[in-house]
Amino acid sequence: MVVDDGSRDDTVAIAEAWEPPVRVLRQDDLGPAATRNRGAAEATGDLLAFLDPDDRWLPDKLAVQVAHLADHPEAGGCVSLVRQVWAEGFDVEAEHYADHARMAEGGVPGYATTCLLVRRQAWERVGPLDPQRWYSDATEWFVRAREVGVQIDLVEEVLTLHRLHGDNLTRRRTEASADEFLDLVHRHLRDRRR
Repeated sequence: MVVDDGSRDDTVAIAEAWEPPVRVLRQDDLGPAATRNRGAAEATGDLLAFLDPDDRWLPDKLAVQVAHLADHPEAGGCVSLVRQVWAEGFDVEAEHYADHARMAEGGVPGYATTCLLVRRQAWERVGPLDPQRWYSDATEWFVRAREVGVQIDLVEEVLTLHRLHGDNLTRRRTEASADEFLDLVHRHLRDRRR
């Protein structure tokens, strides 16, 4: 299923060229969390996975994660390692950040929706992503998962590639992204003090 959130490129045309079972749903600029929530609500399977248009799954991602969940029935879901990859034309930035911990060739833990495979029952127990959060929706969801006791395992294989480019949402709206993450930390600390 493809949920289009007001894209301005040829995403819809490409998706609609596929035959069923691929379905295309449209909405207008409601944001990443609302888009993922709609996909989850419309999906019919027992497992949910999300893929942003600028990220990539390695060919065996789903097979590896499905096997992990089959072997670990106590887990509500699992994430993979993710490797950051620079888009063409970002050689200067790639060199500048080459030694950054998040750029490790072996990947870093991917607590992001594109790395997640989750059982529907666990998704429903945690609840949907907060549609008011455009940048920290996944982080906030993983915090809630932990708080309600849903186990999310880490599969220590790079199965997802996150592409870094000039149109990444957090790069286009850096200040808003930072503010939202600070708000999440502040709310979490405040709630723990209660």
